[in-house]
Amino acid sequence: MGGRLFTGVGDGLRMATALVLVATSTAFVASVLTSSAESLDQARSPAKRNVHWATSRRPAGGWSCDRGTVTLTFNDGPDVHTRAFLRVLDHYDATAEFFVIGRKVRRLRPVVRRMAAEGHRVYNQTWSHPILPDLSNRQVRRELRRTQAAIVAADAPAPTVMRPPYGQMGRRILRLVRGEGLAAELWTVDSRDWDGRRPGLIARRVSRLAGPGAIVQLHDGAGFSHRTIKALPRILDDLRRRGLCPGFATAHRRRTLLRHRVPPRTR
Repeated sequence: MGGRLFTGVGDGLRMATALVLVATSTAFVASVLTSSAESLDQARSPAKRNVHWATSRRPAGGWSCDRGTVTLTFNDGPDVHTRAFLRVLDHYDATAEFFVIGRKVRRLRPVVRRMAAEGHRVYNQTWSHPILPDLSNRQVRRELRRTQAAIVAADAPAPTVMRPPYGQMGRRILRLVRGEGLAAELWTVDSRDWDGRRPGLIARRVSRLAGPGAIVQLHDGAGFSHRTIKALPRILDDLRRRGLCPGFATAHRRRTLLRHRVPPRTR
C-alpha cells in the first residue's frame, strides 16, 4: 500500500510539473504573438509612430549656411515622380516644402506621410488646382478645407501655409485664406520647369536667380517633372558650392512677398 501511495504521489508531481511547463509555454507563445501583432499594427499604422516635424534643420554632409538659405518648393504633387524627388533630397540631406493637391493626396497617402516623416513641410495647394479668383467664397473655402482634411488623413500635420494655383489671388482670396487660419506663400524664383525646358536650363536659371532668402518654385507633379528631377541634383550641388543651404521660408518673407505681389483691388 505504501508503494502504491508513493507511486501516486510521484505521478502527481510529474503531472503538476507538466502542467506548469504547458502553462509557461502557452504564456510565452501568447507573448510572442501579442508582440508580433503590435509590431504589425505599427507597421500598418504609421500615425501611431512619433513623426518628427522639423521646424528648422541644418543640413549635414558638407552643407554650409554661411551665405544663408534658399527655400525649394514643389507644386502640384504628389505624383508619379514624387518618390524620386524624395530620394534625391534624402541623399543630399536637404529639406523642401511640398504644396500638394488634395485630390492627389487621397490617392498617394503613403507618399505624403513620407514627406512629413522625413522632415519636409506639407502645405495646401487647394483640392483641384483652380483659379481661385474665379470661384465663390464658398467654393474657395471648400477647396482649402478638403485639402486640409486630406493631408491630416495622410498622417501629416495640418498645414499652416497654402499656395494659390498659378499665383492667382487678390485681396478677397487673401482674406478667405487667412480666415481659414492659413498664410499664403508665393515665390521669388520661377524655375520655368513647367514649359518643357531641358534639365540643364532649369538648373542654370535657378543658379542665376536664387540668392539668399530666395523661394524657388519647382514642380513634382507637372507634365515635365521627369526633367526637373534630373535638374535637382545640379541645383543642390550649386547651392552647396555657393555656401547656401536648403531651408524653410519665414513668415516675414511671406508677408513681404504678398505686399509686393497682391494687387490692392478686390477681385
